Amino acid sequence: DAVLRGCSSRRRTEAGVVYAVTKRSRDPRGDFRVSMVEMISSERGVLDLKELLFCFLALNHVSYHGIIYDVFIDVCSDLFPF
Repeated sequence: DAVLRGCSSRRRTEAGVVYAVTKRSRDPRGDFRVSMVEMISSERGVLDLKELLFCFLALNHVSYHGIIYDVFIDVCSDLFPF
């Protein structure tokens, strides 16, 4: 299983701080997607997409960066079609 780290709005404090969540995954692509969609649809917006991407990249090993970029592009294309 892969060890992934992502941001989660479910792990919020009353002060509104978002914590990183570490999980084991057999489907990194699917789990990154679920986490990104959750964060974008909860309260982050288009203006915070770059910050969200940097969060995922900073929290995860470089070996996952290609998957993170691919999922990010797919999610943005699905949620914000041209």
